[in-house]
Amino acid sequence: SKRFPETAYDIAVLDYQLPDGLGDALLQKFRMKRPNCVCVMITTDPDPKLALSWMKAGAAAYLRKPFDPEYLIEQCIRTRREQALLRVKDLLEERTQSLRNREAAVKKHLLYEQCISESIRMLSETSELEHSFQQILEAMRETVLADRSYIFLVEENSSEGPCMTQIHESCAEGVSPQIGNPDLQHLPFETGAPSLFPVLQANETFCGIVAEMAGPEREILGN
Repeated sequence: SKRFPETAYDIAVLDYQLPDGLGDALLQKFRMKRPNCVCVMITTDPDPKLALSWMKAGAAAYLRKPFDPEYLIEQCIRTRREQALLRVKDLLEERTQSLRNREAAVKKHLLYEQCISESIRMLSETSELEHSFQQILEAMRETVLADRSYIFLVEENSSEGPCMTQIHESCAEGVSPQIGNPDLQHLPFETGAPSLFPVLQANETFCGIVAEMAGPEREILGN
């Protein structure tokens, strides 16, 4: 057991009855230190509960003594092959899932770009901005699968300082409109949306999910 942490063994054959202890104690240590090592338990004890506990602890197989040494070698080779095939299967599943996630991310990115391009086109081809804003908000909301999308007007209030007022809104079916909510009119950035204002001051784009915001924005914008 002293050499086990230093060497990457492919197979470990552990006897249950050892002079200085029980083999299943080593089984747990070996599985923790080198989970890819195939552990095979051997014993003279006929109790089936032992075999069950070993398999639950990560043993790949167990053999009852006495047995032919050739049989032990054969079982070790077979077990090693089975474990290798399982790892290959796991790796293939991970790679497949990774490719699917990447494909979904690319599709989402293209969908967002298409929405932005269409919004720019609508703004450039019409003088009726009010109607275009509603169409754009509806398109954006449906693209990102949101319950609500809105436009805020940034304004300066003599007493409150920089504020924002909701002027346009698009709601999904069954979602209550908030366009008439007084809490979203002349809302001071300092108390209502402190994380947004520094971004706007830097002339940068703010992007985030309301449910993941930590400040008062989550409560106010999530209404």
